[in-house]
Amino acid sequence: MLSIYADIRKEHGKSASRKLRKNNQIPAIIYGKLNVPVLIKLNYHDVLNKKIDKNFFNTLNIIVDNNNILVKIKRIQKHPYKFKIIHIDFLYVN
Repeated sequence: MLSIYADIRKEHGKSASRKLRKNNQIPAIIYGKLNVPVLIKLNYHDVLNKKIDKNFFNTLNIIVDNNNILVKIKRIQKHPYKFKIIHIDFLYVN
């Protein structure tokens, strides 16, 4: 199972997400039916290196503040012509 390290982001919105992208980070969210949504930020190059692996689209382990969260990718938003990842939605796996 692949593991990705993430940090909690305190700011949300368009301008905060743009600042993250300029600093080579990807804004993301983890949500689910019974759980509280968590706003996170991921290292862009770490995600790109993990995306090459065929298990990337299976269950992932996201490590946030020394907590392991099992997730699946719901949606990856990409830039229309730069092929850069803009945002990732994750779902909790129960």
